[in-house]
Amino acid sequence: MEPDLTVQSKVKEKFEKFIGRGYITKGRVDSLISYFTVPKGESDVQLVFDGTKSGLNSVLWAPSFHLPTVESLLPSLTPGAWQRDIDIVEMFYNYSLDPAIQSYCGVDVHPYLSTTNEPRLAWMYWVRCVMGL
Repeated sequence: MEPDLTVQSKVKEKFEKFIGRGYITKGRVDSLISYFTVPKGESDVQLVFDGTKSGLNSVLWAPSFHLPTVESLLPSLTPGAWQRDIDIVEMFYNYSLDPAIQSYCGVDVHPYLSTTNEPRLAWMYWVRCVMGL
């Protein structure tokens, strides 16, 4: 759990948003993926989910996600060209996870949302593709 109360509040808001949009739900959880926060601007945080520690990433096929380098981008810039900076993080939530692996994409929301003393009762799982998986 985050030591800073402001960050705790932001994490709670993020999880409530994920639940409200149907990105995560209650059900059987066979494996957890870890997560951590990184600052986003001056007053927000980004939750980053790490599928590498659960071992799930090593058994999933993922197409490459090409990001341009400076060397590949510069030749396309000409006088009058426009560039744009976009935040695509929530784009991943548009894609459903295969139901066969959803129980292996669990997340422990207990520190932020639970009203029980039994953490496992507050485990939920992703039904959408998650950034970091």
